[in-house]
Amino acid sequence: MLDEMGGLLDELYGGIKPRLGNLLVAHRVIRVYQHNKLLGFCTCYLNEDLRDKYLIGNYQSVDNEQVASLLLGTASELARNKTFRSLLGPMNGNTWQTYRFSTNTNRPFFLEHIHKPYYMNQWKNFGFEVCSWYCSNREEIHSDTEYVEDENYYEEEGLTHRPLNLKEPQDDLARLHEFCNRVFASNEYFSPIDRNSFIELYQPVLPIMEAPLTDLAFDNGKLVGFIFGIRNPVGPSEVILKTIARDPARKYYKLAHTLTNAFHKRVKEMGCNGVIHAYMHIGNKSRNMSRKFGGERLKDHVLLEMLI
Repeated sequence: MLDEMGGLLDELYGGIKPRLGNLLVAHRVIRVYQHNKLLGFCTCYLNEDLRDKYLIGNYQSVDNEQVASLLLGTASELARNKTFRSLLGPMNGNTWQTYRFSTNTNRPFFLEHIHKPYYMNQWKNFGFEVCSWYCSNREEIHSDTEYVEDENYYEEEGLTHRPLNLKEPQDDLARLHEFCNRVFASNEYFSPIDRNSFIELYQPVLPIMEAPLTDLAFDNGKLVGFIFGIRNPVGPSEVILKTIARDPARKYYKLAHTLTNAFHKRVKEMGCNGVIHAYMHIGNKSRNMSRKFGGERLKDHVLLEMLI
């Protein structure tokens, strides 16, 4: 089965291909053939934290409406048989895995969900509608722009900060696991993740992470905020700001701005000329942060849903 899937990906993409994810926990794998040739596939998921939704992920298809209709129609029948209220996707089981379509495929960046541009139309023609909207902004780093690393803030608030320990990351990843499960719990479509699965998500990128593009903030040893970026292999002169988060307590109100300002200072010192603020939910505070730092819209990303 995996060889067949890989063969279709080779046919659809040639060079840079999407990575299939979370296959082992899929509830069903749907495949469409013609004359023993695989033309499309997707995986379906059950998520106990999204109990009224049947999730569709790893969607891949040739540019053919009949194939798309068979894939999505089969998923719809499975959902009806289990009394779900809606189909939701693309999402490989939960939001820790790959999810969302990009509304345009220009200017791809590292860690972006790779897909064919016609997938959006296939889903919409079947009856899906956008249920959640995200954007990625790009900010130019100019040589005459000054960014301040405000150490006084940390001293005044009784906080400390340091980079992620990339030589022995296990303890820091355990701290990040607890922190992310806590502060992201109110996010739309959130599902908690166990520690081992969380650490496994970071394993592929640890070898290419750089200490200056990470920062962890602590209050008496407790993690209260962090920022995480990675150089874009597609365009090494720019950095992807993947995640920034802080404890919601009022005491840490200025922490996100302080982390972001220092992050940009280090990016400039590294000789990079741009920062991509990736996958910000429309209306999210991080989108406002991007505006403060001059980010302009690069791409939009959407999650789709269909009532059944």
